[in-house]
Amino acid sequence: MKSQLQRRFRGLLVSAVTLLALFPLLLIVLDSVPVGFSQTPSRLPRRHVQTQGPPAPLINDTEITARIKPILDSSGVPSIIAALIGESGLNRIGVVGVRKKGSNVPVQLDDLWRIGGCTMAFTATLAGKLVERGQLRWDSTVAEVFPELAAGFHPAARAITLRQLLTHYSGLKEALDWQHLRNSGDTVQQQRLQAVRVGLGESPASTPGSQWLFSRLGYVIAGAMIERAEGLPWEQAVRTEIFVPLRMNSSGFGVTGTGEQVDQPWGHDELGNPISPAASGTDRPPVMGPSARIFCPLQDWARFVADLMNGGRGSKGLLLPETYHTLHTPFADVDAMGWSAHRLAKPGEYYLAFDGGDQGNYALVFAYPFTTRAIVICINQGGDKSANTAHEVLAALAGLPLLEPPADPRPEQ
Repeated sequence: MKSQLQRRFRGLLVSAVTLLALFPLLLIVLDSVPVGFSQTPSRLPRRHVQTQGPPAPLINDTEITARIKPILDSSGVPSIIAALIGESGLNRIGVVGVRKKGSNVPVQLDDLWRIGGCTMAFTATLAGKLVERGQLRWDSTVAEVFPELAAGFHPAARAITLRQLLTHYSGLKEALDWQHLRNSGDTVQQQRLQAVRVGLGESPASTPGSQWLFSRLGYVIAGAMIERAEGLPWEQAVRTEIFVPLRMNSSGFGVTGTGEQVDQPWGHDELGNPISPAASGTDRPPVMGPSARIFCPLQDWARFVADLMNGGRGSKGLLLPETYHTLHTPFADVDAMGWSAHRLAKPGEYYLAFDGGDQGNYALVFAYPFTTRAIVICINQGGDKSANTAHEVLAALAGLPLLEPPADPRPEQ
């Protein structure tokens, strides 16, 4: 927990002060054995990785709401939803507040939330799937994947690897003029190829592999590499390789809601002003998809987080155990693929964290694979206020135990 924690991703607002203040409490809680779960990082039965049958009905957890309602009232944000996740997915969930300030429409447990930069973990997972199949390598270079474009790349950019793109060690600047690409009339895949041409045609801001530099552009280029290897748009690949097998049936890309209706949470700016889903500029340009455009209900997101935690303990899920290990191993210091990974005192143990903002929304995930426990939080307001509020929620919920799951009546497979 040294100086690298003081760096703030532009989409990752987890502050050193907050993490340092929470860390002793979180270690006590996360290092304990949650009710009904094993602390031993051994291979889990397959049935715990992807459960079958209809999902249990959602219940607004009174202990969670009792802890987060005072935080909602003191912060002034429109709403907060928070969930505890165990090895089988969603374990406890609570929500307070309204979908839109000035309305009396309450948020619902199955509402859709834009998770912003937390999308990057999905892109890294998808890359891991292609590496397992031999369609890409972690050390695949941009020049190898795009040979017809390589002559136009800056000499210092040609050897940038997939691993460097996914850990923010590519040296590339953060962004391009995404709106210009959006207005080009090209398909989204063509726009991503244009991002490859333009982004790699310039001199990197730092020597690739030498230092961390947050780059949404890097993730867009990684997405283009995935599209080239898979032969599918990134969105279709995510749906096929992640959403479908994990039964993330309500997840998607872009804005949520219908026009001016208040049928989903509206985003709010830093001052708390509502942002209409129908307003121009509400949605990030689709070209940015691999870095920022997934939305999902928390029960869907919980399935993804549970899968990565089970994988971190040695279970095969979407990926092989060794692939999860690679994804979660820092390239340097804390910079893993799609995550900030922090080593703990026990050899081989770590926790994962990431947060992201998306046009008036904020999302935070904190996961500890070795007790298979995670907390996810979403707030429909952007800016530092929401980041600070989410950290208060994280502290308030850290001491809550996971509930023991019901007995599985099905026979072992």
